[in-house]
Amino acid sequence: MYSLGSVATHCYFELDCLNIEPNKLQKIINDMIKYHSMLRAIILNNGTQQILEKVPPFMLDINNLSCLNKVEQEEALKLTRDIMSHEILKIDKWPIFNFKLSILDEIKSRLHISLDNIILDGWSMFYILDELKLRYNDEIL
Repeated sequence: MYSLGSVATHCYFELDCLNIEPNKLQKIINDMIKYHSMLRAIILNNGTQQILEKVPPFMLDINNLSCLNKVEQEEALKLTRDIMSHEILKIDKWPIFNFKLSILDEIKSRLHISLDNIILDGWSMFYILDELKLRYNDEIL
């Protein structure tokens, strides 16, 4: 898209979580999309941003690995990491982020987060992650 390079401003995170309710997490992500306009942003071909007023509900991709043994789980987690940590998100299509949840057992899960920093700078990215945690723990409305 831009003439000075072919490198995305991509970030990838993994968060180990305990006692995650996938439906609650998905609702919170969608609430945050409604609240934070940059989570509804796309970048047009002319380089300007557009905030979409309405977007379809974000569907959290859930990968239940609880029936696998530890070695198989690690292989599945590595595959998700390899794919998501190198994905180039299309900045002219919503969403310019991705969340996936890998369920490891009744208690443990891993949240995979991929986003393009064209919509969130470093501070904003950590603010959003902190808010996600606070909302999940019912510490913020």
